[in-house]
Amino acid sequence: MKKTLTLLLLVALTSVFAQTTPNTVDYKSNFNSEELEAIGKTIKDPIEKYEFYKHLYVVNEIERLRYIDENSELQLGELQKLPNSVLYDFVKKYLSEYTVVNEKPISVKDLDKKDEYEEFTLRDKINKVDKLFIEKDSTFTDSFNYLIYNSSGMCASYIEDFKRNIITIYGGCGTGASSHYTYVLFKNNEFIDLGNGYSKLTKSQFKKLTKAIKSIAKEYSSPADRSGAQFSQRPNGNFIITFRGFTEDDMGASGGSLEITYETTDLKTFIPTSVEVEKN
Repeated sequence: MKKTLTLLLLVALTSVFAQTTPNTVDYKSNFNSEELEAIGKTIKDPIEKYEFYKHLYVVNEIERLRYIDENSELQLGELQKLPNSVLYDFVKKYLSEYTVVNEKPISVKDLDKKDEYEEFTLRDKINKVDKLFIEKDSTFTDSFNYLIYNSSGMCASYIEDFKRNIITIYGGCGTGASSHYTYVLFKNNEFIDLGNGYSKLTKSQFKKLTKAIKSIAKEYSSPADRSGAQFSQRPNGNFIITFRGFTEDDMGASGGSLEITYETTDLKTFIPTSVEVEKN
């Protein structure tokens, strides 16, 4: 009798647990979009489904990087041969700036919250994407991007160049003022964030660099962020960094008329005697 009661109790608890516990299908270690399509259809909990779609976005980006046309001007070479887990971390850190990928997991309350100027709640968006995903509707991609990019509109980040082991990543929202660049060194299968040309300098070192630049070009006012930078590395490991700067008379759209170069051993400090400024 005791055995029968115990068995019935276990069955009841298992049933309750199954009804109240979110779907826990292991999809986070899967990097195959076709297999994920089948897994996604089994996930019912909207919070877990939202996390699933974040994962799917990163996997889609990995596949896009792996299968760039060989005739494309952008060639990623050895980057495309990296393990999925390494590329996954790269995409999350450097190519997801304007997405919800790195946001914290949501709560039930978040599902039904409607932001100002938003027509739909997050639950509405997830349900719509879910329906199109299951039906393999041709409009799925647009709705999926609307969910992942949220309210970022035309904003995006992508690899613009890969030369001499340095990855140039562009970020922006379709306007010059929003444009910015990040540079990443790929070395020994690892990624080292180089910043934008001066952003890795400490605050005190940046002030000293500004002072050094003005001692050469008194008209210097500020860095021209959207013009990007150039990096090269000496055999001893030091970086030579060149970026453009504005003078007080430069227009914002000019990109800066000063070309500034300095050398650094660790990205955080600069060698004072290395600073050069040219006007062009």
